[in-house]
Amino acid sequence: MRRFDVYDDRRFDVYDDDQIWYSDQPDDSYGKRPSTRTEHNILGIYEAEHGDLVTALDLKVGDTAFLLYAVWSTGDSFGHDDGKYLTTIHLFDSREKAELARKAILDHNRANDINGNNPVSYTVVYLDNDGKPQTECASWVGYFESLDDVEIEEVIVGTRDGFEKEAREASSARRYARDYDYRY
Repeated sequence: MRRFDVYDDRRFDVYDDDQIWYSDQPDDSYGKRPSTRTEHNILGIYEAEHGDLVTALDLKVGDTAFLLYAVWSTGDSFGHDDGKYLTTIHLFDSREKAELARKAILDHNRANDINGNNPVSYTVVYLDNDGKPQTECASWVGYFESLDDVEIEEVIVGTRDGFEKEAREASSARRYARDYDYRY
């Protein structure tokens, strides 16, 4: 949905070490499949040729930025998937600018009552680092979709290899804790 007039902007991806849990039994209120719950753990961002985040910020490995993202749920007639999706929205150079954009998205969501009388809007407008309006697709608006939260996380710029190593180490620690019945 975004249109970029500057072709030398850089692209980044988020390294998200997410964990998915499945319910033991199908939820009878939904039907025949187990529901899921996903928790996201953002380790950082890295430069990627086809990354989802496009920014004019001059970021190098070791720098920090403020990532604005939405976590939303979906489902169908047979089950529900809590927190399934993480949609990256924008990288900001300050928490204050990110907070203003977060407020705009939350206000948009409150006005979007899919079961009510208000018209539904599938796009949301917020202000970027330079105070210019940006339009984002509100993927969390739908019959089965719902916005769980819009979050701001201070992220560090790293490398994909570095984040993969960190994720492997965290996964190993979780397995060790589970195998020995420790709370991790």
